[in-house]
Amino acid sequence: MVLVERAGTRVLYTGDFRLRPAVTAVACVPVPADVLVMECTFGQPRHRFPDRQEVVLQLCDFIQECRTQGEVPILLAYSLGKAQEVAATLGARGYPLWLHAEAWSLLEVYREFGFDFPGCQCFEETIPANGVLILPPGPRTRALIQRFPRRRLALLSGWALDPWRSSRFARTGFAISDHADFDELLELVERVNPRKIYTLHGPDTFAARLRARGHDAEPAALAVQGSLF
Repeated sequence: MVLVERAGTRVLYTGDFRLRPAVTAVACVPVPADVLVMECTFGQPRHRFPDRQEVVLQLCDFIQECRTQGEVPILLAYSLGKAQEVAATLGARGYPLWLHAEAWSLLEVYREFGFDFPGCQCFEETIPANGVLILPPGPRTRALIQRFPRRRLALLSGWALDPWRSSRFARTGFAISDHADFDELLELVERVNPRKIYTLHGPDTFAARLRARGHDAEPAALAVQGSLF
């Protein structure tokens, strides 16, 4: 989040955010502002994430099931943020992990800030039978996935709540997200208490839901405004 102040007006701009702390990130601290420009990726009521610890236990069950079936568990997670959180979480539970080079290079930056990643290695050619592979989703890792004829894929994303969307990547999904869910979006608005709200990177209907709650809100794309000041 970025706070800009000018002539007595405070504007808070958010990129992707979540209010709850993560294993590899402290919780963000919203501040009061007159204008709030907020991302609202999961701005639908159906996007309420389950308890993170429960999801992690389900993920561990998935990995164990893969091992029992002689399959390599391949976890699809974005290289910045998600991959590091999952690596730290599963590494602390004793799983041997192999990360895509892109995620591995960013993991080294995390280490400079004091985060520990036990059991993690950079993926190059292959992994042992009990290993867990973390790759970014998308077509550019398709060739890597094909190296493992016996495999099971799982998408780690808030979009796991929308099976029709997550099934493009994997049959299995776990709702682990770097974004705020619907309730956290509403919580941010209450904590910032702005007089004007612009929403972006999400459904335009979220602004309508805020208006129904008494807020002056509109999608940023529809705003008749060339600048914030």
